[in-house]
Amino acid sequence: MNQKFMWYEDELLNSKAYDCDVAYDNRESDLLLELSEECRLIAEDENLHVMIRAKLYYDSFTSLSNYIEIADIGKKDREKYIEKILYLCRRSLLLQETYSSENDMEEIEQANFNGLFFKTNVNYCNVLSHIGRLPKAIYENRKIAMQDFGMAVGNLGMELYDYGYFDYDKGHQQLILEKVCSLFKAATNYPEKQVHSGAKMSFIKRLEEILGSNNFEENLKKIPKLSFTYSTSSEKTNNEEDFESKEFDYRIWIAQECLALNTLNDLDYSVTQSYDPIHLPDMIAPISETYPRFHGLFNQIKQEYCSARFMIYEGIQNPKLHFSDRQVFLIDTLDYPIYGLNIEMVKNAYRTIYSLFDRIGFFLNEYYSLGLSQRRVSFGAIWNGNSPLLQIAESNYILKALYWMKKDLYGNSISDYKDYIDPVLNRTYEIRNVMEHRYLKILSYANIVSEEYKIDKLATIISVEEFHDLAINLLRTCREAIILLVMLINVEEKRKSTNSEELIIPGRPLPEYKDDWKL
Repeated sequence: MNQKFMWYEDELLNSKAYDCDVAYDNRESDLLLELSEECRLIAEDENLHVMIRAKLYYDSFTSLSNYIEIADIGKKDREKYIEKILYLCRRSLLLQETYSSENDMEEIEQANFNGLFFKTNVNYCNVLSHIGRLPKAIYENRKIAMQDFGMAVGNLGMELYDYGYFDYDKGHQQLILEKVCSLFKAATNYPEKQVHSGAKMSFIKRLEEILGSNNFEENLKKIPKLSFTYSTSSEKTNNEEDFESKEFDYRIWIAQECLALNTLNDLDYSVTQSYDPIHLPDMIAPISETYPRFHGLFNQIKQEYCSARFMIYEGIQNPKLHFSDRQVFLIDTLDYPIYGLNIEMVKNAYRTIYSLFDRIGFFLNEYYSLGLSQRRVSFGAIWNGNSPLLQIAESNYILKALYWMKKDLYGNSISDYKDYIDPVLNRTYEIRNVMEHRYLKILSYANIVSEEYKIDKLATIISVEEFHDLAINLLRTCREAIILLVMLINVEEKRKSTNSEELIIPGRPLPEYKDDWKL
């Protein structure tokens, strides 16, 4: 019997990892940059074992991260390097996820795999947090924290701490901080091998900021034990009518996929957080502005998001033939395509979501008075040329996050990694363009053949499973953009309020639009 190849024992792999560690310990910035590129070039060899490539990508991006930490580099070069770090990290994660899905690992290999996979994810989330993409960082880090990885638990606390800071809802802030305290307390109890002493000190310092130094130890004992469990059935009764049961299932899906326009959904996946309370914070406007124009625009953004969310849910979850599809004559092309109202609902929602990003661009153009004509405005165009947004983003952490999201959405970068910063969103954008301008065929099976051997030479083909996954990921990205937009406005309005402290500004409450009025 041939012994299985143990990728984690590979001599070249361990040699490169050692060289990278030594270069960082000795603060040799030029050598770190050189080693990062060496590891990347080796990792591009598709003949190597998948996990060797994944580990080399990991060593490449960590060395590059360490380089920009200790080297004196300009703003533009730093941005290029962060783009490359994101690319390298995501390549590593994709390879690791592919290997895990296709292989059954024994205990020792699984332990080595987990060690790399968890570290890669935590470092990835650190980069996301650095560029302001807190909802994405929280979503990804939570999955690792739930697997009892100490640094993920502590870093999730850090990310939620920042997230709560930007939330204008004081009640939500309090609930987020309560979760943060449980995370920090749990992280400090891990052994040194999992959470080093420097990290523990950072977590304790944040706990002291939240709890106060007086009676700190006593207050620390009162913090509830960390739990990631949640219920999906606590509110369901035996007397529900059919439509109520369907709505409940929909609400469960929203909460578990983290798709509610509700900052509490990021930390709590229970059905109680499946509602959508978020809206714009208090805003200062000229007294001549009698109509709440930004609130009207945000209403539209929010409604279209929620409607697209339901169309995706209904299109994915509903297995029944719709009456509108009956007696619609089609040809069987023998390659198992999917037709019908359900898949068209998902496709239309997919298109709607992309239009929502442009509507957010329209909002920012008006809010910051960028001066772009309404016909030219898009989420990509607002950043072009010498846009004032680029300068504002230097001092607005949340606006910077939207800038980086734009790069991922459209493969728009200033480095050599155009179209590849986020391979998943790049694929999403490619599919969107095919849907809009060419011919997309969605097939019912996952084993898609290469372009060379496909039957339909006119079509770009994708499996229904991949298409659904892309749609949900795109929806979650749009949710992130909407929440960041609200947080961004909160930051800017706080600045306006601070600059107007000596003025008396009358308030004008806005009434709620009732559910009964909706059609």
